[in-house]
Amino acid sequence: MKISIDAALRNGWTRMMTTLFRPFDFLKWLAIGFAAFLASLGRSKGFNFNFPSGGDFGSGDTCGSAKAFESWFFSNMWPIILFGLGIGLVVFAVVLLVVWLSSRGQFVFISQLLTNKADIREPWVKYGWLGDKLFLFRILFGLCVFLAVLLVLGAGVLLSFPYIKSGVFPMIFWMILIPTTLLLIAIALAGVIINAVLMDFVVPVMMKRETGVMQSFGTFRDEIFRGHLGDFVIFYLVKIGLSIAASVIMVLVTIFTCCLCLFMCIPILGWYVSAVIFLPISAFIRNYTLCFLEQFGDDWKLFTWKLHGDDPAPPPAPSHEEFPSAPAVQQEPEPSPEPPAI
Repeated sequence: MKISIDAALRNGWTRMMTTLFRPFDFLKWLAIGFAAFLASLGRSKGFNFNFPSGGDFGSGDTCGSAKAFESWFFSNMWPIILFGLGIGLVVFAVVLLVVWLSSRGQFVFISQLLTNKADIREPWVKYGWLGDKLFLFRILFGLCVFLAVLLVLGAGVLLSFPYIKSGVFPMIFWMILIPTTLLLIAIALAGVIINAVLMDFVVPVMMKRETGVMQSFGTFRDEIFRGHLGDFVIFYLVKIGLSIAASVIMVLVTIFTCCLCLFMCIPILGWYVSAVIFLPISAFIRNYTLCFLEQFGDDWKLFTWKLHGDDPAPPPAPSHEEFPSAPAVQQEPEPSPEPPAI
């Protein structure tokens, strides 16, 4: 089968325009924007921890300040530990909630694009169990990646710490540092690739086959990915370009739109307003993925509505019950010739 990136882009753009603008329905836009907001939670936005810089950290009696801080810390150690644990539990609970909403929102957003309907409740209920499976996998996968990074980084620091402490960096130090760095890069890259495939293709496979995450990964590998490595490389190169262009547009619009900047000061409201305003971008990129997927055979044609100009389905062949055949005319046998008289 021939896979066309150009066709996926054109069909994705046409479907986005049809869904959002033909005709334009403001309430429909808000509903689909809400689903896009849920699907994007925890992905494009995050918590930024800003540490102070400058000030008195580079001057003054740093030794005395360190001793004073050490004395204060040990005198209040248990309240500090309990407070830190409390903050950690709250942050962990918020992360779980965000990932759960995002996992369910993925199915709602895709369902709206596939059906060209702004319904939220029906796909939320219908695909809720699949969203819960996706949520569980994302949490476990995130923990595995975190533990892998912690293990490699801890081993690298432990092995290289004596050389860092002494200030002498022989060849063995670099033999530890370089493999550690390469392993961390490999883990991060593998995590990014698996997460991208999960969101772009495994989630639609889950919707189509109504199967769990691991089984859908196997279906994607056997029925879609196998033999099409080059097509997927080109697909993701184009998607990276689209994402960069979309990020530039979003930043420019945010900078030059003072009203949006005010909304962004309130995180949840700002994220929702941003999802609604930039809905054509997210819908186009998502449709591009779905239109690319449907080129892999009739089993993966997920859209339930046709584009203008699509080939109509061939009419069904007439059945024998609707058009009964005429009864066969029975021909009388010709009389046999009489024998000649003797």
